[in-house]
Amino acid sequence: MIQVESDSSSALQLVQGMDLPRRSRHIEIRLMWLRSQVSEGHVVLKHHPGVTNIADIFTKCPGTQLFERHRLALGFRHRDFPTVDPVLSLDEEELFLVEELQVGGIALVEVCCEPESSLSVESLRRGHRYIGVVKDVQSDELFGEVRKRVREFRQAGLWVHVHVSTPCSSGSPLKNFSQDGTPTIADLEWESIIGSVGRFLQLGKSKSFELPFYNKIWSRPQVVELLQSHQLSHGCQVFLCQMGVITDSGLPIGKSLGIATTHFSFAQSLHRRFGTCRCEAHASISEINFTETAKYPATLAKAMLNAVQIASRDP
Repeated sequence: MIQVESDSSSALQLVQGMDLPRRSRHIEIRLMWLRSQVSEGHVVLKHHPGVTNIADIFTKCPGTQLFERHRLALGFRHRDFPTVDPVLSLDEEELFLVEELQVGGIALVEVCCEPESSLSVESLRRGHRYIGVVKDVQSDELFGEVRKRVREFRQAGLWVHVHVSTPCSSGSPLKNFSQDGTPTIADLEWESIIGSVGRFLQLGKSKSFELPFYNKIWSRPQVVELLQSHQLSHGCQVFLCQMGVITDSGLPIGKSLGIATTHFSFAQSLHRRFGTCRCEAHASISEINFTETAKYPATLAKAMLNAVQIASRDP
């Protein structure tokens, strides 16, 4: 017995004898033979939905998420960093999209954030729905409540974006000075958290994951698996100095963040704004308050929300 799968309902109807338009008569002889094979049980027909037809990646122009799903199924696993000419502000097309998308609305779920984060302040200022997970990421009860709220957002027609950042001290370059390699409290805390954030990412129509760009956590197996399983295959590097982040002495801070996301348009929007450093010099490490640089500047929060709105046009 042979099973024949097709995403063409018309072709299946022809073989099953449900439809035989005049234009199909030139294939009637072959069609009748195939019908006989089906009736005798030698051939079994099965409809294959287009959303699961991997071949569509070669013949059609699927949306970002469907493209990523098909590409992943074919074994291509890499992060695609946009290489567009940088500009200092949103271009006219993006401004138009942001203005138009205010009508539909978005909702943001921020995981592993601080109270009164820049993303929460800017979301509420714009009238967007917002959920911030400050602690107890591992709690099943907390996750159940977030999932319930997200379901309400979707029923209201909102585009839900989930953004995750995890404690980064366990991946700090300063750890390279340690000689024995013994896991620290920060390591154990991080491992507990990274195992729980994936289920939050599943709630989003679009998703993003952030860590300092030069951080060893990016190469850990748990993160690699997280990026692959949630199709976080696009990414960008954004420089804090291009957001106006400076020291008390007025020197720009050279720290940069890495953001992986499901949507190229999300990464492209941030890259255009902050993806190229133009500074002649940066402040020294001794001048930087790393506690402060761990918080998102208001400029970045606004740009990320704009990027979410743009991504919602690329389902």
